[in-house]
Amino acid sequence: MPDILLEGCASRPLAAYLKALGILRLVGEQADANARGAWQNGAFLLSSSLDRQALCDFFMETWQPTPLVTPWNGGSGFYPGDNREGIDALAQSTSPRLAVYREVIARIRNWPELVAPPKEKKQLDELRKRCKETFLQRCRAELPESCLPWLDATCILRTDKAVFAPLLGTGGNEGRLEYSSNFMRHVAKIFACPPEESRAWLESALFGLPVNGLPKSAAGQFDPGHAGGCNQDTGPYRADVPVNPWDFLLLFEGTLLFAGSLTRRAPEDPNDVCFPFCVEGLAAGFASSSLTDKGRGEIWMPLWSRTASLREVRRLLGEGRASLGRRQARNGLDFARAIASLGVERGIDGFERYSFLERRGQSYVALPSGSLSVQYQPQVALLDPVARWVQQRCRQKEEPNSLTAARRRLAAAVFACTRTPDAPRFVAVSRALARMDTLPGLPGLLAAP
Repeated sequence: MPDILLEGCASRPLAAYLKALGILRLVGEQADANARGAWQNGAFLLSSSLDRQALCDFFMETWQPTPLVTPWNGGSGFYPGDNREGIDALAQSTSPRLAVYREVIARIRNWPELVAPPKEKKQLDELRKRCKETFLQRCRAELPESCLPWLDATCILRTDKAVFAPLLGTGGNEGRLEYSSNFMRHVAKIFACPPEESRAWLESALFGLPVNGLPKSAAGQFDPGHAGGCNQDTGPYRADVPVNPWDFLLLFEGTLLFAGSLTRRAPEDPNDVCFPFCVEGLAAGFASSSLTDKGRGEIWMPLWSRTASLREVRRLLGEGRASLGRRQARNGLDFARAIASLGVERGIDGFERYSFLERRGQSYVALPSGSLSVQYQPQVALLDPVARWVQQRCRQKEEPNSLTAARRRLAAAVFACTRTPDAPRFVAVSRALARMDTLPGLPGLLAAP
């Protein structure tokens, strides 16, 4: 089986990581069921029956895009006033490779609520709000099975309400950036542009080759450095930048491996939602962390050096949780400690950590927050009592700023010690703990652990 190093698919940024998994998923499902992949020197190694030429031919001639639709969202293309460039192009296409996509679009357009939707914005907003849960349930009940991976990755339906995955924003959108609508526009560009131009874009996406003439589009949260802005690039933030359509398509094909699930910690507990390797955010471990950061948690992306099949990768992500003793890791500090205490799946060499933080106004970005190796460090167990101090709740409704700052300093010291448990970092933990202990009225502020 030929081994192809996909130099265009690095482990950072998140867009490149997801693109690598998207390639493995599509090749494994549509071309070679025995395809395998691994991470080698920061890039993805694909092992399959396809060589470089055959891999490009597969995407150019055979690949069928997964139908991504979000009729519960404004801007999805199913409502008056939406950008319909992509959805109309796919609905009117004659390519056999887009037959399933056309069927899905036609089914949704025939829903009673969407046959003649109101044109006024206020009435449209009321329709979407009233029918959001209904549309989510109807998508799962009526659309073809090819749509289920997208629905599973986007949200989990509970009896009370839907819970959306941090990886895909708030139900398949990122503010005004609607993922499925942009996905359809990029699919339309790929199928409409000259083959030699599309192939050049594809080779750039796969192998990192330079290319000119890329269309402009929104970069999104998965590649924050590409969009520019303060502390992101040399220039100001730009809403439309040159984006390789293949990059956009393949990264969203990769998100479909991150299906959520309902879990139960104990028989008497209610069902809880779990998305692969997603935990609560921690403002520690990276230079730009701040006490005032607003976030949607963080995700830890596994790296492995031994080739794994699509089935193995899907199982790994399906069980994507880190254990800390008898409980699951709840935040970034728990996850880092679990990595050092054999609390993760065997075969993983390390993780790329990404924090979903609010930047550039109210926009969120997947900020790279460091790389951690999976290595058993028995001395990290000494940090367990200290870590409980970090996570203790405050008795007061509003936590004093002095306690918040002391807690953050202690969390940063514990996190750094987890990564490199040597004497200087243990001393730093002791100093941070001592500074926290000097706060006036500390026993009365913290609840019992």
